[in-house]
Amino acid sequence: MDIVESRLDGLTDELVFTPTDIESPGTTSPDISFSQVYGSGSSFPTIRVWIMKDSENDPSPLSIQFKIPNDFHSDGIVVVDAHLLIDDLGASGDARLQLRADFKGNNEQLGINAGGFADDVESTDFTITEPTLSEALNHQRVSMTLTDSVVNAIEPRDWAFIVLNRAVPSGSEYDNDIYLSSVSFRYPKQ
Repeated sequence: MDIVESRLDGLTDELVFTPTDIESPGTTSPDISFSQVYGSGSSFPTIRVWIMKDSENDPSPLSIQFKIPNDFHSDGIVVVDAHLLIDDLGASGDARLQLRADFKGNNEQLGINAGGFADDVESTDFTITEPTLSEALNHQRVSMTLTDSVVNAIEPRDWAFIVLNRAVPSGSEYDNDIYLSSVSFRYPKQ
């Protein structure tokens, strides 16, 4: 159990966002599909994902907007998990994610002229592990914890806006695409 998991003692719940819940500037549809992971042909499923380019090549932000659940309790931690899929592209290196978030109550203004994002955190560097089997993908979960002072100010039924993109890692960057498959918002509940 990692440090984040041990801090999630007590009652927690989770909101899960699939690729169709996520948006990118100019489009609301995931931009790539993997169709041969579980077999080839029209009778096999397709996995839809969002491309996350490296930090220097158009790291377009991916965003989610939602309502904070009625059972949210601000006395605890909030963890956002990015579920990534990695293809075999013959490369190696590290990656890092940036998470920006904003939360607003009724009749509160939002945007750059209203203070911008309430939180801006980055993951630690993580090593990209490519799959070793043909037509396979590797799953990597990256967890980021929101700042305590931001979580303490969130109220049930607030509007929430989360933005994810790649950031520059401290080590050698994995300069190929990684793929965002889903995002979860784990929160303390009353």
